[in-house]
Amino acid sequence: MTMEQLLERLETTESTTLTGWNVLLWNDDHHSMDYVVLALVRTLPVDAEQADSIMLDAHSHGKTVAWSGAKEIAELYRDRLEGYGLGATISR
Repeated sequence: MTMEQLLERLETTESTTLTGWNVLLWNDDHHSMDYVVLALVRTLPVDAEQADSIMLDAHSHGKTVAWSGAKEIAELYRDRLEGYGLGATISR
């Protein structure tokens, strides 16, 4: 294997490992919709309109992808949402 092939393989492996993680927001029957929107705005890089759309999607379907990206950031966002008492998980 040439050095170029080795570097290309490493870059592909790194990008696959570091991205593609989803933060799932689960429907919440314990908090108001306004509370969920506020928690999303304070937790994720979204504005109120985007947060409202995420909240409504989770409410309608039981869960929704609230954010996608690197695993470490997904874990941080999940933890922050859980800190607001919301159901959140991460997945590939």
